[in-house]
Amino acid sequence: MSEAQKPTELTPQEILGGMATGYLLSRALHVAADLGIADLLSDGPKPVAELARTVGAHPQSLYR
Repeated sequence: MSEAQKPTELTPQEILGGMATGYLLSRALHVAADLGIADLLSDGPKPVAELARTVGAHPQSLYR
């Protein structure tokens, strides 16, 4: 394997950070699924304010 093809070695801190943020990502996906966000976007993009109003969510939190 050439130098350019070697996988990047992660530090323990990076591994731990990935574990912590991995949970956050999976939780965010879970919430988006529960709110039915993908279904609301099936016809194309919509403003966050409209999505939040439709699902009863806080617009700034939904944006994040």
